[in-house]
Amino acid sequence: MKKTLKNYEIETIITTLNDKNSFKNNITLKLPQDVRQAIRVNMKTLSDRLSIYEEGRRDIITEFVNDGHATIKENGSVDVEKDFVPQFVQQINELAMVENELELESISDESANKIMSGDISMAEEDVLIMFKE
Repeated sequence: MKKTLKNYEIETIITTLNDKNSFKNNITLKLPQDVRQAIRVNMKTLSDRLSIYEEGRRDIITEFVNDGHATIKENGSVDVEKDFVPQFVQQINELAMVENELELESISDESANKIMSGDISMAEEDVLIMFKE
């Protein structure tokens, strides 16, 4: 199925499904094989796109550092000069809002509803809704 997802949505999905408490990682929850397959395929597709998004973020940071308007701290965080924070935030936000046309594997309504009837978080429910047919 075709889906249009913004960069920040892709990051949220990946973060949600990679969480150690996610239904995807819960060995006591017996996911049907078609659901497991769809999640694997979608994670691969989304991870590839997330890498491009992260590369774009690194480019913005590098540009600000090279221009002398930002530094990267020892812990990896970015310290942007006060006068350049609005410009930096604008570029990061614009990148987060870029839309991606993706081909994702769908999960049947029946399978998604079975999983959602279990003990899952709201974020996990949102992911399943995005993956539903």
